[in-house]
Amino acid sequence: MDLGILQNYFLKNFSFVVGTDINYAVLQHQSSYKTNNLICCNSSDALKIKFDFIVCNLPYLATDEILDIATDGGAEGFEIPKKIFDSSLKNLKKLVNLFLLLRLCLIIKNLWIMLKN
Repeated sequence: MDLGILQNYFLKNFSFVVGTDINYAVLQHQSSYKTNNLICCNSSDALKIKFDFIVCNLPYLATDEILDIATDGGAEGFEIPKKIFDSSLKNLKKLVNLFLLLRLCLIIKNLWIMLKN
């Protein structure tokens, strides 16, 4: 399963792939995604099936207000990722197979702290 449908290059070799996104316009205009199994929902809230792998490009920026759902992670950059993580756990066959592409979250956060100081 691909939450946020941006990581389709990771999932090319799987026979069954489901992509989700909270933004219907993103799903509607998706041309590079190689599956017809696209679902508009928050994380994996609408799904009841189990997957071998879950890939997600989490929002990571620490923000007081969510203005961009693709990057704003809420309080300390963890509020929204935690909601996504909590939602998707029920869909994993094995906990070990949860892959989160954090977009170098820690490096960016540390770089931001260094630049501020």
